[in-house]
Amino acid sequence: MARRIIIPSFLSLVYFVASSTSAIDSFHLWEPNEIVETLSAWKKQYPNLVKVSTSQQEYGLDQAGTSEDCPYDVHHSGCLNHFFTIQDYVAHPIGSNSAASLPEILWTGSMHGDQQFGPSVVMEAASILLNAAACEAKPNLEAKNWQQEIIEAQSCRSELRSQGIDDAYRQWLARLVVTRKIVVVPNPNALGQYRQTHLEGTVDPLEDFPYNNDESQSCMRTITARTMNEIFRDHVFQIALSFTEGEENKISYSWGSQLYSAPDHVTLHDIAESLSRTVGGEEVYPFAPSNSKILDLYFQNTDPKMAFQDWAYAASWENPRTKQCNPESFGGYDSSKTKYTAKSNRAVSLTVSSDVTMEDLGSMRDVFHAKDDVDNLDIARNMRLALVSADLVEPYVSIFGINSVSISEDVVPLTRNPENICDKSRIVTVPHSLKTVIVEWTVGGGLNIGDTDLWVVREEDIPDDSSACSEDNLYDSFGKIEESFKKYPTHRTNGKGFFSKTGPNPSPMDSVTKPFSILNSRHNSVTLIDTNSMGGHRNIIKNSNDDNYGTRSASLLGPVFRTEIDLRDYEVGDRLILVAGATVDQNWKESPVEYHQPSVPPQSHLANMRTNPNYKYTTKDGKEVEGRMRWFSIPVTVVVEDIDKLVGGIEMYKRFDPDNGYAKPVSRPISIFNSDNDNGDSSKNVVWVSLGVSIGFFLVAISCITFFILARRTRRRRKSRQVAIDGDGDGMFKTTPTDNSGLPITTYNVQEIKSSDMDMDVDDNGSLDDVDLHLARSQESVRWA
Repeated sequence: MARRIIIPSFLSLVYFVASSTSAIDSFHLWEPNEIVETLSAWKKQYPNLVKVSTSQQEYGLDQAGTSEDCPYDVHHSGCLNHFFTIQDYVAHPIGSNSAASLPEILWTGSMHGDQQFGPSVVMEAASILLNAAACEAKPNLEAKNWQQEIIEAQSCRSELRSQGIDDAYRQWLARLVVTRKIVVVPNPNALGQYRQTHLEGTVDPLEDFPYNNDESQSCMRTITARTMNEIFRDHVFQIALSFTEGEENKISYSWGSQLYSAPDHVTLHDIAESLSRTVGGEEVYPFAPSNSKILDLYFQNTDPKMAFQDWAYAASWENPRTKQCNPESFGGYDSSKTKYTAKSNRAVSLTVSSDVTMEDLGSMRDVFHAKDDVDNLDIARNMRLALVSADLVEPYVSIFGINSVSISEDVVPLTRNPENICDKSRIVTVPHSLKTVIVEWTVGGGLNIGDTDLWVVREEDIPDDSSACSEDNLYDSFGKIEESFKKYPTHRTNGKGFFSKTGPNPSPMDSVTKPFSILNSRHNSVTLIDTNSMGGHRNIIKNSNDDNYGTRSASLLGPVFRTEIDLRDYEVGDRLILVAGATVDQNWKESPVEYHQPSVPPQSHLANMRTNPNYKYTTKDGKEVEGRMRWFSIPVTVVVEDIDKLVGGIEMYKRFDPDNGYAKPVSRPISIFNSDNDNGDSSKNVVWVSLGVSIGFFLVAISCITFFILARRTRRRRKSRQVAIDGDGDGMFKTTPTDNSGLPITTYNVQEIKSSDMDMDVDDNGSLDDVDLHLARSQESVRWA
């Protein structure tokens, strides 16, 4: 029997630590003991982001093999089947309603033990997710040493950039961790992985599932198949993605065991096409149902090795083809565990096969910044594919810009969700005199955006019993009080998602929102130079030191939608709740016209979740999937105040200092609409610009007269408080009391400032009691972060 040579444990761990800290280390094929040791390290490094277990510990399964197998599984006789779950356990604690409603996705390595490529892909993809989420979580709201958190946040962001993970990608990866549950089984066939054999014992695990299998004793014979069965019984997967090696690059999907197309063929095709483009390069991965020759539309063969793929998709609803198993191996297996509920196995199941070349597997930088096919190497491009599958598992909408400045993130890892998400630290105060407020948002997690709009309601008009600001009831609640909202027209009512065939539309290049970051860095702005990165055309984002490109929001990876709120509809003191909504992928409710068998509508959770509002499934332990037509953003609160319109607006930015809060200025851009809008006439814009220039000259002319008055006023204010410039280079300064006056400490975010005096009083609701801003005369320009 062939045995694998095991690298000594301490050497493997040294390699793991070294590879995790090096900026440009090349990828390698992971050894099974390296996977075990890395999972053990992750438990300590990311205790609130990952849970590690085995099917033996979790489900009481036997171990395949003997005491001579898998020596790294200490104190065990045989091999353990390891798996882990990526989830933000702070935002979504075990047993919470939010945890129960997280969309679930499954990644697996190959079930053939002599293939190391699949395990390597999913481990590297998991690593990049955990690393990005842990970094984005800093500085944490509950951190005891805030300054140390700032230092660590700057350091990890710099390290990620050195690996090619720019700010936009870091925030996107963090969003995936916070808003999904990702279950990863790197080595389903643990015994085969150790022995480097195709089979588990004498059985091919891919043929060991109860689909198109008439013999009750010829399924669930392997611990591999039982592990996957138990995991499926414990989850409600919307997407199941398997990575394997083959003689050609391809993506296949159901059916594999029937000579027809599946009821979800439209959904399966769209997902496979998106993943194929994600791989990129001159030769995108061909994709087609498993029962066809790739790129040949004629269904002409069935493959018993596709039993797992079809079982994951249809075991719960294709009853004539699903049999209960009664194997004899390992003392037998309870046949009731292969009797499935009506909606358990309905995953969009795809298999990614790669013709792996061992010469070079790529590096972390190649994941998002491969320049050409030379850099578009096997592990890197398959990691992109895995990450995009996690994005597409559920739609999301995010408001990111108010009056041309990006506001704080709506999703921050390791942050407890408040009961009232309308008060989720996204409060922007705007001057009523501006007359209009520009709002921008994006839509992700989907390919075809049917329609999108912005809903606005006064906070006082939300019924007390509506629970509209409860995150657990966000979708239902806002839908029930739809008549309370006023909807504003967008410059585009539909579009395409970032990972669609044509790329994001409307283009992110059209955004008027500028980036903002509290952490002072030359790299916190990003530049969009290609709108279809990771879809055959890479290099969408690079550092914005090149003046040839215009900067955009640092958190923007998707189409941009925009509208204006008419403040003349509201009064000073109004608190407005802004919610953006969208419908996506409505074509997924369609069944294929030809070769359709059985004759039923789409059956997958993925299709029904976004097209069928009557679709609902809840497991015995509370996990649930519920269909809806419209997806909503986390709300943003806009407070209308009677303040100087030159200020533009202020966001209470409390993430970085929960005791004091941060305020940042929001500027006022030119109107976005054409001349038919009262506020958007181009001639009026010219008039206002000219008027602004005239006022500027006038202010300079009288500056000598006003200087004495301003100086006297400044000296009086300094008796009670003093501006202290933070010299640590983190882009912030604070106003701090100089005596026992008990005045509140207010902190402002500044990327670079030479000389200033500022006084600003902000009450607890984010309203401005008084604003007085004076920038001392200086030859240097003042630049807000």
